[in-house]
Amino acid sequence: MTLLNSSYITRLASILLAVGFFYSCASSKVNIDTLVANNNYEGALTQIDKELAKNPNQPALYYQKAVINGRLATDVSPAQRAPFYTSLTEALDSTKELGSDNQELIEKSDSLAHEYWMNEYSKGLNSYETDSKNGSYDETIAHAINAIILNNRDIKGYKLLSVAQYNNSQIDAAIITLNDARVNVENEAAIFEDLGFLYLEIGNAEQSAYYYSLANTDLVKNKNVAFGLVNAYIAADDNANALDLLNQLANTYPKDAQIHNVYGTQLYKETCNLFEQLSLAYNLDDSNKVADLKVEIELVSELAEEQLIKAYKSDMSDVEFIESLAVFYNNMAGNYFSQLETVFDNDAVETQEKALDLVDFAISYYSKLSDISTHNEQAELKLVTLNKLKSTWAIE
Repeated sequence: MTLLNSSYITRLASILLAVGFFYSCASSKVNIDTLVANNNYEGALTQIDKELAKNPNQPALYYQKAVINGRLATDVSPAQRAPFYTSLTEALDSTKELGSDNQELIEKSDSLAHEYWMNEYSKGLNSYETDSKNGSYDETIAHAINAIILNNRDIKGYKLLSVAQYNNSQIDAAIITLNDARVNVENEAAIFEDLGFLYLEIGNAEQSAYYYSLANTDLVKNKNVAFGLVNAYIAADDNANALDLLNQLANTYPKDAQIHNVYGTQLYKETCNLFEQLSLAYNLDDSNKVADLKVEIELVSELAEEQLIKAYKSDMSDVEFIESLAVFYNNMAGNYFSQLETVFDNDAVETQEKALDLVDFAISYYSKLSDISTHNEQAELKLVTLNKLKSTWAIE
């Protein structure tokens, strides 16, 4: 009897434990649903975490956790949603990992993520229009950041964020955003040209050219980009690359006076480097080097003059083009005069004659400048100086 009672009690206890376990699970589920229905999301999340701590292998609970975090996100401003969306995506990742054999749950998870992504991205686009009028793109940036959290594989979120950051004068941040996109999205080629543009904006010609090359951008056909890159090369004191690109532009756009003017100016700068080398060659008594450099200076300076004249002939009343030629002849004369201190004796007469011929050209164009631009005190003062210089050398 005692044994029977003991067996009966044991079996009964077993039944009660089983009922108690299932009742506990059912009770917690009902409890979570009730908390959600009453908008007690924090309480519901606490209860879910307790259940998951007991048994992590519950994909449905992870999905419910994602749903709750989505609702919490919509209750706060866009700039405050990131933590909730991060929890949402983490919960959905766990849902799909643990419930990989539950196709319905997988589809619900993908649908939920897309719904919130589309909402944030669409609102980001709408905010962009509004922000462009206000002058601050903070709202757009917040929505774009949220969209990237919800789907970091879609390039559209990164594009929207980088454009908003650029317009918000956050160029470095925009570059970081696009470099993040390179890591996460499959079609990274779609952002190369954007990176080329942004690096150009901060004056990094080397990186700009690198990304434009990756994007297979025909720089010569994209004149604005090419000219911007030329300016970046000039700012970086990379005259070789600047001249190479300017040469291509001048040949492609033979009627573009501005390109010819800039090309001529940069060619003149190249002659300055050559004149420095020439002075050194004279000091070292290196006659072969001197001969080579004199020829090179002639070639480069003639090309510079040719480009500046092309710009001038396109509009002979343009003050900028007249001044470019006046300054070119004036500075070239100065370079030749400076060589007189170091030249070989048999080169002195030739060097002086070239300098004086260039003075005449400088006087001619400063006179044109003075005539067109009345009361141009700088041009008039330059004319006085040049005429005095010419008279001094004539007396000598």
